[in-house]
Amino acid sequence: NVATPTLNVASGTYFVNQTVTVMNVMAGVSMHYTTTGVEPTQADAPIASGSFINVQSSQVVKIKAWKVGMPASDTAVRDY
Repeated sequence: NVATPTLNVASGTYFVNQTVTVMNVMAGVSMHYTTTGVEPTQADAPIASGSFINVQSSQVVKIKAWKVGMPASDTAVRDY
């Protein structure tokens, strides 16, 4: 399977918006995310490893990775 993406900010309640860095240890992956809590697909917004997402309160971020010829990653989930 493709490696599950990692996010550097833990789930939780924050009093200011957070900048979350998304990483994946595998080269050549395509990562896509949602901020509505729905499962991401390859049609959702793409994000590159090392990029960041600005999150606001009451958002559930889900990120999944794909690579040609391999099963997709598990979904990384953070609840802010």
